Amino acid sequence: MAHILIIDDDESFRASTSDLLEAVGYAVATAKDGDDGIRQFTQTPFDLVICDLFMPTKDGLETINDILRIAPATPIISITGYDLKSSADAPELESSFLGAAQAFGAAHTLMKPFDPDEFLGIVRRCLEVMAKP
Repeated sequence: MAHILIIDDDESFRASTSDLLEAVGYAVATAKDGDDGIRQFTQTPFDLVICDLFMPTKDGLETINDILRIAPATPIISITGYDLKSSADAPELESSFLGAAQAFGAAHTLMKPFDPDEFLGIVRRCLEVMAKP
């Protein structure tokens, strides 16, 4: 059974995503911010990390960087629910934020809200890549 860490400052997102992942058989831990996520990551091995980009205290890019410094092969799915719709530059900003996450090492990026089936497919693919020798 894969062990997944969700790092997100939105409590309802953590709960609903944890429920979704647990319903299909994954073991899930949650962290309320990047500092909490790094603390948990250093104490417990995780097969996959799901990390929000915009959080207080330690943002997602810093968190991704720290996780990959500790365990470079860890797949990370970077997510954001940042409201870019109100900006005329929304497509460029969205691409820029998510592109930065990939440049920092995220295996995949996703905008909230997302389709649960699409999300589970991404999780499964990330874990399959991790499982290959």
